[in-house]
Amino acid sequence: MTWRRYLPSAQFSLLAAALIGSVALVYAADFVTKKSAPSELAVSTTEDSQGAAEDVNWKQALDEVQANGGATLPKPPDQESVNAMIKAAETKNVTASVGRTLLVQLAAAKAQGMGSDIPTQDSLVAQAISMVPKPQTKVYTAADITFAPDTKEGTHAYGNLLMATLNAHPGASMQQTLVVIANAADSGSSVNLKKLLPIEKEYRALLRDLVTIPVPKTMSPLHVQIVNDIAQISDTFPNIEAMIDDPVRGLTGIKRYQSLTSETKRVFINISQSFNKDGILFLSGEPGESWASVLSAQ
Repeated sequence: MTWRRYLPSAQFSLLAAALIGSVALVYAADFVTKKSAPSELAVSTTEDSQGAAEDVNWKQALDEVQANGGATLPKPPDQESVNAMIKAAETKNVTASVGRTLLVQLAAAKAQGMGSDIPTQDSLVAQAISMVPKPQTKVYTAADITFAPDTKEGTHAYGNLLMATLNAHPGASMQQTLVVIANAADSGSSVNLKKLLPIEKEYRALLRDLVTIPVPKTMSPLHVQIVNDIAQISDTFPNIEAMIDDPVRGLTGIKRYQSLTSETKRVFINISQSFNKDGILFLSGEPGESWASVLSAQ
């Protein structure tokens, strides 16, 4: 397994080229329009007019340039028409919608003499990303879990039970998930993505079991964070599973999955540090002995 397997496949490169192509169409149209327009403005530069220009504001001077040279400023497009076009561009496929919407928005920006500046481009990209549907994941609180005795013995039992629960769901694995994603990206076939279904089920089963674990009150904030992270990780799979047919949606899911798993790892390290600080020791053969490896792997 090499890092190359985690790079975008040709289909992802094709997506990028397609979106860039849409942008190029707008700029090409703008270039052709400029070629057909007058190359110079006939503006009077007599000393009298220069003196008069000093006494008027910039808007008045600009109006005079337009009147004398026959040039007109670009008129802002009707926003209702732009919104209607964006609405018409929406489809169930986020990638198609993003591409069409970017084209409409960039064309509207170019009509106002914008589009090539960084702020405008950043704004367009942010709007495109916002089109990706966000899962409506349940938010868990301390009210959703059961409390255990807030003692050294209770914390020791919690450490063993939490690690035993994790070990009971080996399929909820980041490594397995990334291998499936890499193989699908390499092959360009959505058939490989069916292997994500049992991994998703394992994450959801892990979530159900985590909610039932008795937790000492002092450890509850960290445990609730783990539960919420696993819940959100589980809900990234529908987007990831669309990565071949809808790459923008898929890439968003993959990015969120990686971010959440990294966050979950940090929480586990915090839990292991808490055990170490409170003098909670796990004997060889206990499920909790794995907490030592979590701390050493940070």
